[in-house]
Amino acid sequence: MAAAANSSWSELSLRAAAAHLRDGDITAEVYAQALLAVCAANRSLNAFISLDRDRVLSEARTADLVRMRGHLLGPLHGVPLAIKDVFDVAGSPTTAGTPALRDYVPRHTAPRQTVAQPRSAAVMTSKVRFGSKVDICAAIDRVRSTPDSGHQVEREGNGT
Repeated sequence: MAAAANSSWSELSLRAAAAHLRDGDITAEVYAQALLAVCAANRSLNAFISLDRDRVLSEARTADLVRMRGHLLGPLHGVPLAIKDVFDVAGSPTTAGTPALRDYVPRHTAPRQTVAQPRSAAVMTSKVRFGSKVDICAAIDRVRSTPDSGHQVEREGNGT
């Protein structure tokens, strides 16, 4: 039986989280809840352009069901991944930090060569900010606002 929600789960490395998920020590849903709690607690950092909590939890539950049936679809099966805002993910805004793409929501996910999810079976449901293509040196996201670095809030953390 997998462990209940525990804030320490959010401290795991990617490798450790994948191992715990694979071994059944934790469910993808519980792990996703722990990470979502961290995202909620740090919302002021403005790190994501989109974070669909319901979608994250739904895809985590699906990953758990697949695993319970004895199938693992890849090394990151059930691990939530945040994707840089330059790769299309079906149903999730892709702006590339460009105001002209403010309302663009792709119908298809980027090809396997550019996005890890199809090969790894990770839960891919959020988008990390990306500096504007127009002014990449300054890396200012003019679409929604500039993210903070988290460590030095006077500095910008664009994830690039």
